[in-house]
Amino acid sequence: MANNFQKVDFLLELAEKMGRVVLVDGVGFGAQAGELRVSEANLPTNDYAVIGKQILDLLKKYYEKFQKRNT
Repeated sequence: MANNFQKVDFLLELAEKMGRVVLVDGVGFGAQAGELRVSEANLPTNDYAVIGKQILDLLKKYYEKFQKRNT
């Protein structure tokens, strides 16, 4: 992804279109650049499955864009 998309675009699109997910770049939490941190503080248990699905759906969309650009 890093070679084909801006890292922040994923975060912005997820926040704008999905609404329920709070992600931040993980660098401030000791992770490598481009790794994400999901804010899970005080969420209802069912929200975790929703968050995971939203992230996977957006990753699939990015992968499909990548495939179109590189075929």
